[in-house]
Amino acid sequence: MGPVITVVLRAAFGLVVATGLAFVGFFAGWFSAPSGSNLPASYLIVGAGLGAAIGGLIGWFKPESPRFVKWSTLGLVLIGGLAGAWIGWQLGPIIYPEGLYRPGGSIYNAPPYYVALLGAGIGANVLAMMFYSFRLWRYREV
Repeated sequence: MGPVITVVLRAAFGLVVATGLAFVGFFAGWFSAPSGSNLPASYLIVGAGLGAAIGGLIGWFKPESPRFVKWSTLGLVLIGGLAGAWIGWQLGPIIYPEGLYRPGGSIYNAPPYYVALLGAGIGANVLAMMFYSFRLWRYREV
């Protein structure tokens, strides 16, 4: 039971760190985008995905693991973070078609960016959690 709790705690820690760094990466993409009235969405998606990948890597990285495991973890969190940010970006307007509701204010038509941030954080951690759950089952490695 102890190794399973370890994987769950690492997943929770990785989700918190990945979502926070997805937020930071989102704004890094915002500030690094070219100036103008039209902000390219790709900068925001890639920034959020890379930030979530760094956060997922912080949550799941094991320095004592073999090189193959380290590179696999890096690849999985990168793919998961970028795919999760893109899926969240696509699902945001579907989940909230009228924009976000601001408590105490009116409804404004802004795309719900936080769906992309949560998608990036979840995506970066789900693939790594599946990989480490497999390694726990197959090799009894935590």
